[in-house]
Amino acid sequence: MNAWPTPEILQKLYQSNRVSAFAGEQLSIAKAGLGYYCDLQSLHSEDAITWSVFGTVSRFREEILSKWIDEFLSLSNLPDISSRGADIFLKWQSNVASSQGKNKDKDQIMLRGEFLLKYARRIFPKLSHHVVIGIGLSKESFRNTVPDGVLFRSVAWGGVCNLKSHPLYDEVQRYFQWKKQNTKFRDLSCHS
Repeated sequence: MNAWPTPEILQKLYQSNRVSAFAGEQLSIAKAGLGYYCDLQSLHSEDAITWSVFGTVSRFREEILSKWIDEFLSLSNLPDISSRGADIFLKWQSNVASSQGKNKDKDQIMLRGEFLLKYARRIFPKLSHHVVIGIGLSKESFRNTVPDGVLFRSVAWGGVCNLKSHPLYDEVQRYFQWKKQNTKFRDLSCHS
């Protein structure tokens, strides 16, 4: 039996400091399930859509996961990369921050690229491709700041949620449409 909620969800179920956005009956509703309000309940949470798409597909058997990853790689203009042995793990982050690194002169995309260039080649010497993929409201949500030797791609959430090989495609589509209709959907971005 698989544990629910999963470890990735459990680490996000902390009490939010944004509860002041609710009052009266809305506050009672927001606190009803856990006894407190959690950021995963927010319409503006990029973590919720990240889990809904990547987290759920990562829990399916390898042949289903591989098929979806192949479609995701094709969407990301990386069709020559094989999904064989691929895995999805979620690294929760907020929006792409700048002023990062020792001298505060880098952004998170650049730091991920540098990690791939400096360390991933030693840690995973058999991997032939090192890619940073940004996912945002539009394909233009991210700037390419990765160093030479690392590939960069950017894709839109609409395309990712429209990958028909996702085993929960209908549910992902309903969630994505609901999210677009009920939120400003302005800063919904993540990177992997």
